[in-house]
Amino acid sequence: MVDTPVPTATEDPPLSPTEPTRRKGGLGRLFLIGLILLAVGAWFLPSIAGQMWSKTDVTQLLGTDLPASVQFDNASLSWQAPVLLRDVAISDRHGRVSANIGAVTTGQTLWQLVTNKTQPLSLTFEGLSATVVVPNGSLSGSPQLSLEQTLDLILKQQVPALPRALKVQLSGGTITFVDPQQHTLAILGEIGGTYEFAPASSDNSTSHAVDLQARVTQPKTGGVVKVKGDYHAAGPSRPAETLLLGLRGDHFPLDPLQPLTASFFGGKLITGAADANTLLDLRRDPNGMLAAELTGQLTRPEEASLDLVPVLQAADGTTEPLDVDPITWSLKASYDQQSDQFQVPQLKLASVPISVDGSGTIEQASGPAIVDVQGTLRCDAQELFDQLPL
Repeated sequence: MVDTPVPTATEDPPLSPTEPTRRKGGLGRLFLIGLILLAVGAWFLPSIAGQMWSKTDVTQLLGTDLPASVQFDNASLSWQAPVLLRDVAISDRHGRVSANIGAVTTGQTLWQLVTNKTQPLSLTFEGLSATVVVPNGSLSGSPQLSLEQTLDLILKQQVPALPRALKVQLSGGTITFVDPQQHTLAILGEIGGTYEFAPASSDNSTSHAVDLQARVTQPKTGGVVKVKGDYHAAGPSRPAETLLLGLRGDHFPLDPLQPLTASFFGGKLITGAADANTLLDLRRDPNGMLAAELTGQLTRPEEASLDLVPVLQAADGTTEPLDVDPITWSLKASYDQQSDQFQVPQLKLASVPISVDGSGTIEQASGPAIVDVQGTLRCDAQELFDQLPL
């Protein structure tokens, strides 16, 4: 009898102990590579965003409704460095370029701006350049706003608030005044100063403040201009909006007034320089009450050279002196929207060619107005009549 061997069940060979380790190691390397790629992408994200946002309205990215758009040609963005925008263009909502800025730099790094939005934003503007077109002036030819339109504009105009506290340092700015034919009238250079915005808090209302100065670079009068203003919105401790704006100019050229005054002076152009200062105090409360006070004066510069003496120049080059020593003005006015009454308790203008001293009231100012004014007017009647419509 032959013994037949009994077949035994075969077993799969055991897995190599290194396979699970390889799988785990491969997943770990993929995860690590992914983290590195994400880190690299995050590091270069600002640079990519700067390229994508070029020519984009920055104010839309900020989520705020401002009357102007801000665009830049290129940007330098890095987490650990201040933000730098180059060739910045500021224009109104109609697309007209109002100003250009060579460079805008933040006082904080991009990381600080992103991680700490409660910190006031600090900006430096370098190389601001703007052009102001002075329109031709004529009582008979220029479109005039009615009193109703003017009051409606003042009552409805809102001062925009910014997303966060802001301080701007301005340096190296230039403003060029031109006539409608783009002929240069005067240039203000070396413009510098500060602008600050403070949002509303539990103790204070929204506020704007500006403090600027400039030098007259054309014509060569050696003049200096200073502007200082403060705006405060109505708030718990402030029943009305207030605007206080002061302007002072020493040896300020009169040439920018040429388009406005040429028709009044029979085509003759005003030139020379004067010292001027004016102060505006404007108040507006939520109930539709307006109050304004405006004072100022224009005088001939002390110890002025012949180039600074105010004169009228005819087309043939001949000149005649213009007496502006002094011209003073004072206005007090108020408007009550509920009663639709406009009151002017004081209106004074004193100068050699013309003077006005009067007061009055206007009832139903936004409709068929009832005007009651009294006062005195002294001027050359023929020059006045020449400016009135037929």
